[in-house]
Amino acid sequence: MVTLRIRYTKTHYMKYLGHLELMKLFERVFRRHQYPLKFSEGFNPHPKMTFASPLSVGYATKGDLMEVILTEEMPLEKVLATVFPEGIELLDAKYVESKTSLMAGIDSSEYLINVELQTPISDLEGQFEHFLSQDSIIYEKKNKRGQMRTIDAKAQIYKAKIIYEESCEFTLRCTLKTSSQGNLNPETFVKAFLKFCRQPEDSAVILVERLAMFDIAHEPLFELTK
Repeated sequence: MVTLRIRYTKTHYMKYLGHLELMKLFERVFRRHQYPLKFSEGFNPHPKMTFASPLSVGYATKGDLMEVILTEEMPLEKVLATVFPEGIELLDAKYVESKTSLMAGIDSSEYLINVELQTPISDLEGQFEHFLSQDSIIYEKKNKRGQMRTIDAKAQIYKAKIIYEESCEFTLRCTLKTSSQGNLNPETFVKAFLKFCRQPEDSAVILVERLAMFDIAHEPLFELTK
């Protein structure tokens, strides 16, 4: 058995696929292209596939990762020629040997976040610097029992910068915690900033695109060639 790691895009209408729908799509495409899939045992066998840190519905990605277990190697050229519906493209593929799961290796993700507001924020750069310089950045999140808990996002923000600003629109490029020890949703991050600026957060249009994922040493989990 071998482990095949794939870096892929999910854009356009495909960004509205839920995680289970995405898994089913990959399985159907792999079957159609006759991948030598390794199946689980039991009454309902399924291909052994893992997706790294599933995105929220509506989020696009230019570099997410997944792994699939094969019974034998197949040429990487054939893997990269696999045809998906428009919006999903396989960018890179390689065989890996890892004793840890794909999700366990992820520490952070880099995002582009575009925000459209109804009214502009005065001194946006200054407000953003003040927001990041706080001793703590508090937000609330529901746990699995449906109870609200308070979380300090300060340590979950690795990098954040405004790279575009015009009237009622701005774009952030940021690296946020993405692991089992903590996961800061990019939309939650933006809404915390809007609350700090006394902006009506629910009226903002927030578009998120993930660019890459990194390990605890801040190295990409897949060497970026495209």
